[in-house]
Amino acid sequence: MNADECKTPEGRGRHCFLAYREALRASSNEENEDDADLKYRIAKCLYLIGGYEDAMGVLNQIRHTNVKARMKKLEIDLWEKMGINDSKSKDPILEAHQAVVACCTYSVTSLKYLARRRDRKRIDSLIAPPISDLSFLTPWWNAQIAWGHGDLLGAVTSLIHNSSIAPRIAYREAGEMLFYIGMKEDAVEYLLKSYRLDSNNKDGLSLLVNALGQLAVDEVERLEDLEGVVLELSGMRDNSADALLAYGQLARVREVRRKEETNNSRSIKHEVPLHFSHKAFLMDVKNKSDATLLKMQILNDIERYEELLEIGTSLLGRDPYNIDVYEQMVSANIVLKRGEGARLLALSALKEIPGPRSALLYAHVLSLKSESSQDKGTEELRKVVHKYPYFIDAAVILADALVQREIFDEAIIVLKGVIQKVPFVHRVVSGQLTKTLSECQMRQNEYIAAYHNMHRSVVS
Repeated sequence: MNADECKTPEGRGRHCFLAYREALRASSNEENEDDADLKYRIAKCLYLIGGYEDAMGVLNQIRHTNVKARMKKLEIDLWEKMGINDSKSKDPILEAHQAVVACCTYSVTSLKYLARRRDRKRIDSLIAPPISDLSFLTPWWNAQIAWGHGDLLGAVTSLIHNSSIAPRIAYREAGEMLFYIGMKEDAVEYLLKSYRLDSNNKDGLSLLVNALGQLAVDEVERLEDLEGVVLELSGMRDNSADALLAYGQLARVREVRRKEETNNSRSIKHEVPLHFSHKAFLMDVKNKSDATLLKMQILNDIERYEELLEIGTSLLGRDPYNIDVYEQMVSANIVLKRGEGARLLALSALKEIPGPRSALLYAHVLSLKSESSQDKGTEELRKVVHKYPYFIDAAVILADALVQREIFDEAIIVLKGVIQKVPFVHRVVSGQLTKTLSECQMRQNEYIAAYHNMHRSVVS
């Protein structure tokens, strides 16, 4: 192998693959620990050079258990690359994470996955690390268990207020949780804190960029945050996949804001953000969902909804628990006036990813349909707000639905409740809620209260 080939993961993988294969050929026919290790290494090399199906075939040949944890971790990577459509199992990624935890109880990545999937049976069988060397994990562990039990805000609080967890990690994971439950403004605050503590560490950067991209279309402050991240990355001449996604997201947001200023959707120049999305997708990253999601956002901006739905369907084959993808696809179906398609997608999201955002997605779809369905949709929205009182988007959508149906007294109660109860409300969001509250109070002839809230919303 020449020097140039050594510089790439593919070249090193190809070289090692040939060496390991020769070593395995020289071994005995009966598999021992060394043979199992060689087979694992061969599968890893095949993964590095893009031979995913061949790598899975080699893994399936391993019988010795000494490499089971490593084998299952590689199997997870392979399923994420290939998609789970070809699997004989209904949920091979979940089963592989369960197997990792069974072999290696304190696997942080797999525990997080089980918590996010609400695998309560598996979570309940695990206790905080009894080994003194791992005792520092106990607060983090308890937060994951709280999450797995559905105590979403409790999990966030235990991360933020525990001094034994490194702030960079606590802020990042709190940001991930807040984004998952729909509190995007607050998620950005914590993700930014984590990033600024160590900007060389890319953990959480793709989520930060995605969240900023969603908010920066309407908020100048978030646009400035996104520009700051990109300026820092470009100053370091960073061409990693995460950096490319940041460059693409900023290019997308700028074009969308320019479209709104000119009121002309055809004026969007989508070539630059698509270029960055494509380059990030082609890089050897563990999960290509972020690059594909950016492409879906761009396609939504330029109103190419059929193409968005096509690549969204493909992405769900690889990443079936991505709520952002479901939200994008449901929105596209609504624009295309495909109510039943939107309902089925929202129902699938509710089944696969139980949580506030999927519950809101389903309720919102119902509230947009026929008059009889609107009653059911409004009732579902009430349930979401009651179950997740901190979920700002749900309260706003319920209030909008109530206003449209001229149920102003209840809309006022909903808005007052969320403004008073939520400890994390960002001042921009709080101002928007207060303005809506003022408008409802005007319709109810509560002029003095409406005046004070209107003044408060302007100050915010």
